[in-house]
Amino acid sequence: MCIRDRVSAEELRPYLKAHESRDDTIGAGFDLSGQHYDVHRFHLPLIYGRRGNADEGEGISLAIGRNKNGKRVYLPVSYTHLTLPTIYSVQISGVAVSFKKKKQY
Repeated sequence: MCIRDRVSAEELRPYLKAHESRDDTIGAGFDLSGQHYDVHRFHLPLIYGRRGNADEGEGISLAIGRNKNGKRVYLPVSYTHLTLPTIYSVQISGVAVSFKKKKQY
């Protein structure tokens, strides 16, 4: 599913001003797809935070840059936190992929 199917333009509007004030952005946090994320780092061009706890949750990041024409671009990303079970899962997936047999042509 494409992010535009789950997120309204109104919900993304605050992201356009997130880089203007560290205090305002950390105070307000981010909302994405009906979830609230506490922002705890403001290191331009990257702003990030999380929701949940140490066992489960999601992170959020907003990268701000410029395209080749100098126009500002924003990239909001949400991601699942890496916990011990997901790290084991990632390693197991990596091993499974490395053992996958290549097709002969």
